[in-house]
Amino acid sequence: MEDTQEEQQDLKEAQREGDREITDAKNERDEEIAEAKTEGDELVNEEKKELEETKREALKDAQAEVNERQEELTAQQKDVTEAKAKTAEIETRLKNATDDDRKGVQEELNEANEGLREEEQDVAEAQKALDKQESDLKKVETAAR
Repeated sequence: MEDTQEEQQDLKEAQREGDREITDAKNERDEEIAEAKTEGDELVNEEKKELEETKREALKDAQAEVNERQEELTAQQKDVTEAKAKTAEIETRLKNATDDDRKGVQEELNEANEGLREEEQDVAEAQKALDKQESDLKKVETAAR
């Protein structure tokens, strides 16, 4: 009978030891899972920060491009204004020119008109570039949301 009781106690001790090992293994696994989750969360947060920074930089760059194109357009418009003033001045001189001077002033006016057309074409191209850049900015803004 003692042998049976001793064996039953050994069995109970073995069961307790087995339960402790199972509990230890579960706890170790839970710790590993928690560590992996923490590492995963840190990676996700870092990637989110990088994405936000990339979005901010893209917006900043796109806005800078729009500003640059606007400055170019403004400069081209100023050149057109100056060309128009020059053309008007030459037209006035042509009206007041003597017959001897008229041919030379007319050639000067023709050159000024050609210059004006070129400046107006530059304005149109600058406006087109600005419109494209503004469209690109809108796309970046939409993507950054």
